[in-house]
Amino acid sequence: MSLLEKRAKFKERASLLETIPGSGSYQDDPNSPAKLKQMVHSERPIAFVDGRKAVVVGGCAEQCLKALEKYAVYYEQHGDPSNAQERRAAEVMANIQVSETSDGRVLTITRQDLNDFGYALASVGVLIWHTSP
Repeated sequence: MSLLEKRAKFKERASLLETIPGSGSYQDDPNSPAKLKQMVHSERPIAFVDGRKAVVVGGCAEQCLKALEKYAVYYEQHGDPSNAQERRAAEVMANIQVSETSDGRVLTITRQDLNDFGYALASVGVLIWHTSP
């Protein structure tokens, strides 16, 4: 099964769980993303983490690239160079490999950069799932 197919199944399951009370994803469940004013699970991009790298495919890759653009603007306008986390997240953007395939763009992030990548996304309201391929 390709990563795009796995991505589709993962998103489908997340959407289903959002309709089931008590699943933890349902809008009225305690600590659900909706109650915490977070991005719901079915809308979050997915990073497939394997060994020393993480891969983001399809629409998730496009979603992450748009969020990284927003982070770059945020950092340029409001970033604090003395804040190591913000600075590192800005630096990591240069390390992300973007490739084009017949199925769309693919982002490849090293494991050592994954937390900073996640920080940049979260700073602009995008939370990312990590799962194995």
